[in-house]
Amino acid sequence: MQEKKPAGIVRLCQQKHDLMQQFLSLSEQQAEAVQQENYEMVLAIIEQKQIIIEKVNLLSPLLSEQTGPDDEQLQTIKSQTMEIIIQAAALDEQSVQLLRRHQDEVLAELINIKKSHQTHAQYRGDNVKIGGVFLDIKR
Repeated sequence: MQEKKPAGIVRLCQQKHDLMQQFLSLSEQQAEAVQQENYEMVLAIIEQKQIIIEKVNLLSPLLSEQTGPDDEQLQTIKSQTMEIIIQAAALDEQSVQLLRRHQDEVLAELINIKKSHQTHAQYRGDNVKIGGVFLDIKR
């Protein structure tokens, strides 16, 4: 019975490790999608990451139930998993920072558009539309 417990722990830790590798891969794809401003892809990746998080959360109670001596293989898997988690967290933080910058840029552009509309309304009047002011008409 004692022999099966460490093998079970190793198997569960390896499953968590594999899931976190998938999570890291998705974080890398998400960072690329954010840089390319492909927000539909970002949302799809976030959904995939959520599924992985749910799977890891299902493994956590099983891991806490398993007790036994930590052998070298188990320690290696745990440390590699922790490194993956740290890398994924750093990538996600970079993505969030980039998204915030994009959000600030969009907000600044919207403010400029609103100011342009207000300036146009003061100059031409509220009833004159901006569109078509510089339209060339061929005769």
